[in-house]
Parts: sequence; structure tokens; C-alpha cells
Amino acid sequence: PPPLPPPPPSRDQGGPAMTSILKRLFGEEFGNLLILNLLTVACSLPVITFVPAVIALWGTLIRILDGRCELDRKKTYWALFKANLGKGILAELLIAAYGAMLLWCFSLAERLGDGAQLLWIAALSVSFLAAAVSVWLLLLLASSNAMRLREALWNAVCLSLGRLPRSLLAVLFTYGIAYGMFLLYPVSLIPCIVVVLSCMAALTVAACYQPLWDLVLSQWPDEPDSDDDGTTP
Repeated sequence: PPPLPPPPPSRDQGGPAMTSILKRLFGEEFGNLLILNLLTVACSLPVITFVPAVIALWGTLIRILDGRCELDRKKTYWALFKANLGKGILAELLIAAYGAMLLWCFSLAERLGDGAQLLWIAALSVSFLAAAVSVWLLLLLASSNAMRLREALWNAVCLSLGRLPRSLLAVLFTYGIAYGMFLLYPVSLIPCIVVVLSCMAALTVAACYQPLWDLVLSQWPDEPDSDDDGTTP
């Protein structure tokens, strides 16, 4: 018979180290990473559901690590996708609106020329903060269905500033790899469909799991107490 997965740590213990997380996800769970990658690609085809699909992917990996995941990983993925559909679409619209504002700032800085150094510095700084906040926001929504969008957004800002080294790693693993795949398009298309999204997710979850364990997973309930989907303030 196949070996049983290691028992999850109790709620009063710290989360596993980054290296042990990577060994588990890229070792015994690698086959599931491939399946989850295909599910994420399929659920992202309408575009507006891209963020809910990513939340479901990250949430499944988090639950694999803390012991809440079904043995059939697909069941957990579908449950998280449906539970976070509303919050995920709202988060996607917020991220898109903020990104559009940053693009306008960069465009304005280019038109101003040499007199826009301060605007360039401000735009780059805010861009990094926005990237870090967006990663933490999706991780928080993926960690607990009970967390409302407003609570997750505030906690994401605090984590981005309070866990700066982890934020740097998360931005590198998420946006850095995504930008690399964009530069390699169309060669990168097949790897993205097969495994890249899950690899990005595994690296990001591994980098940020310890703060999530300390501040979220050990304190928040697993599921909401009512039918509220968390989209209300």
C-alpha cells in the first residue's frame, strides 16, 4: 500500500520549514501539482475567474500542508473554487483597478521626462507594495473561508510591511516567474499549461507559510459559520 502522509502538526506547534514544504510538494505531491495546474488553467479560461482559480490552487496546497485537504485533492480544489468565487472576482477587480492606476502613473512619468524622478520612485515603490499586498491577499483568502475581503486586505497590508523578506520572496516567485514566462512566450505556453502555475504556487506558499501559520491558520476557523461568502464588508 502507498505510504500514509505525515500527520499534520497540531495547532499549538509552528508550521514546517520552507525546505520541508518544498520537499513534500515537489516530492510526494508532484503528481497532484500537475493535476491542480490543469484544473487552474481550465478554471481560468473565462479570465474573470483567474483569481478564484489561483485562490483555490493556493488554498489546496495550504490544506495539504496543514492536514485539512481531502485525499482526493480535486475535491478540495473545487470546494475552494466555489467558496471563493465571489471574493476572488472582487479581489481581481480591485487588483486590476489598482494596476490601471499604476500604469497611468508610469505613463505620466514618461511624458514628464527628466522632471519626474520623484514620480518614478513613488510609482515603483507603490508597485512593489501593490504586488506584495496582492500576493498576501490571495494567500489569506486561500487560508480561511471565514475571512472577509476587507479583513484580508488590511491583514495583507500589515503582512507586506511586517514580513518584508517573505514579501520579497513571494513577489519574486509570483510576479518574477510570471514575467519570465511572458518574455519566453510562446515557448512558455506549454510549460504554463502543464506545471508552471503549480510550481509558482508551491514556491509562494512555502515562502509565506510560516507567517500564515502563526497569524492565520492557528487562529481562524476553517470554514465560515454561515452561508455568507465573505464579500460583504
